[in-house]
Amino acid sequence: LNAENYTVPLSNKDDIECPIESNFKTINLKNVIKRTLCNSPKFKKTWLEYNIKVSQLKILDSDYLPLVSVNSNYNFGKTNNDVKGASFLSYDTSSQNYGLAIQANWLIYDFGYKKLIKSQAKDLIKLSLAQKDVAMQNLILVVIEKYLTILKLESNLNNLKIIEENSNKLYLISEEKYNLGLLNKFDKLTLYNNNLKIKSQRQSLENEIFSQKKSLSVLMGDDYNINYFLDDIDFHKENDFN
Repeated sequence: LNAENYTVPLSNKDDIECPIESNFKTINLKNVIKRTLCNSPKFKKTWLEYNIKVSQLKILDSDYLPLVSVNSNYNFGKTNNDVKGASFLSYDTSSQNYGLAIQANWLIYDFGYKKLIKSQAKDLIKLSLAQKDVAMQNLILVVIEKYLTILKLESNLNNLKIIEENSNKLYLISEEKYNLGLLNKFDKLTLYNNNLKIKSQRQSLENEIFSQKKSLSVLMGDDYNINYFLDDIDFHKENDFN
């Protein structure tokens, strides 16, 4: 088992491509999930813990490679001997010393210690990988739930706007009928109150959509962008979920 086989980069074409575009106008579910995974501190922490354990396994492998050490030295010395009044007896001496030492150590057998430690390290990696997958799945479920909630709220808002438009028309007609004496005041007030109720429902829906989009923006790491539209999901298209 090679430790490199466990390494999972956070931004990799085979894993997660982190989008860098900001101030987007529209976004689909796939890119919302990517942005959330790339910007979630909790998921990053789990991912880093996983890769730390992978690195520890690599270090364990390197501890059992041959260890070669090389030492070298060089010494140079020079001496001047001057004899006063007898220059012919003066002389100079010089010396040079070289040294080179090579030492190699290699642990051939450790009575199963490496096998035990490596087995434990692999088990920790598998556990960490499972925790990473659970963290990813939980985060994806939160994103999907919030995404679908916003789509449902926006659909309800569109329907309510149509109802509000019709209610406004009915109220204008009721005013004309009232002025002509064809409608009593109670019926006119009933339509007016119903119109106000619809407007209040619309405002509540708009506030809820704003809150949900703000929450989703925070998950994506783009706190200030709330003026975006979510693409509809085609449940018959596999690409909308892969």
